[in-house]
Amino acid sequence: MPHPLTRIICQYLDSPVETLANHKPLIDEMCAILCNITGMDLNPTVMSERNTATAKGNAVSPVVAGRCAWEILRSQVFIRGVYAAIRERLDSPDRDADSTPLNILYAGTGPFGLLIVPLLPLLSAKEVQITLLDIHDRSLTLLNKLIDELDVRDRIAAIHCTDILKWPAPVAHYDLVVSETMTAMLKAEPQVAIFAHLVSALKPSGSLIPEQIQVNASLLAAGTFDEQSAIPLGRMFSLDRQTALAIASGDERCFSAQLVILEHPAHYTDLQFTTEIVVYGDHRLTRGQCSLTMPFTRHKVRLEIGSTLESRYVLNDRPDFEIRYKVTNAVNYDTPADSSDCSMFGIPHAKRLWQKVQLLKLNRLDPGIVQSEQDLDLQCYRALGLQYPDDLAELFSKDSLSDFESWVMTRNQSLTNHSAVS
Repeated sequence: MPHPLTRIICQYLDSPVETLANHKPLIDEMCAILCNITGMDLNPTVMSERNTATAKGNAVSPVVAGRCAWEILRSQVFIRGVYAAIRERLDSPDRDADSTPLNILYAGTGPFGLLIVPLLPLLSAKEVQITLLDIHDRSLTLLNKLIDELDVRDRIAAIHCTDILKWPAPVAHYDLVVSETMTAMLKAEPQVAIFAHLVSALKPSGSLIPEQIQVNASLLAAGTFDEQSAIPLGRMFSLDRQTALAIASGDERCFSAQLVILEHPAHYTDLQFTTEIVVYGDHRLTRGQCSLTMPFTRHKVRLEIGSTLESRYVLNDRPDFEIRYKVTNAVNYDTPADSSDCSMFGIPHAKRLWQKVQLLKLNRLDPGIVQSEQDLDLQCYRALGLQYPDDLAELFSKDSLSDFESWVMTRNQSLTNHSAVS
């Protein structure tokens, strides 16, 4: 009979991807088994353990590392991705019975070695040899209990308690280098530095896992979370084998990005940063599927169209992004232009009318203004050559000032665009 933990791992591996989100009972059972075997308490009364600072970010404590196992999709997608990478190599037509075992390096195991050790009952010592690294001796003490419980000691090549960034990695030795030492947007933890340090340990045919981590920027309509309607601005940084090699050589150009702000609807005022993870092949984690891919949002940013968002990843003892951008003063959403403003077509109140429509769409226009300015609005409609209420729906559809001006000019060709607003 397989070990109860192995039974759960097999269910993860055999399940259709669309069912993984329903596996909370399995995740809870897995964590209970892991805690029972190792003696780890994931809910201590007193958090006596602390993160350990390294030169390039924090190594989280054994308790924090262990708690990661509770994340439903994060645990399953990483386990499935690692197993897929191993099986792809073991099942290759180029591999024969006399082939040496795959050499795999797992850097930052935590107390459970979750991404590899629970898989080892499904593999033999002739197939894989694993080197395990962690900075916390307590994590490795607990992990050794799991290794013995699963009777997979013969699949362990070495165990080192070490600061990974100081560990002397052998050159071109490993088929896979696995490390999940990150947070969303690659903040605070040393994932980037670890991959830059360990990438030389890969064989030419080897792979980093995760294969790629992307940090992207996009614009969203104010107060919404609809990914489908987001306007992508572009990629700020990508961590993969190529960039890890560049960073290791001292080339940090990949840390910097310049994203041009294209024209967008006026109510797209929220700037959002997302993290996407390709664990291996089709095994991926996207926006909001786990804590590693939770988006960061800056609200009411109002980026200036045509300007550039500049970002730079800073790899120090608290890794993070430095982000600079230019905000627009073209439309003051909170205080619409004064009615005497004639910058649009030389017509008083025209600019204010359009800005009030934008506020209405955001439910931020004072109802008192709506009532008190009805006559002014109607006069402005007539001056612009528009019909009320027939043209109201079309007016509401114009999300940018330039679209509004162009539409008005098609309706009233006698107007000249004197707007000073770009």
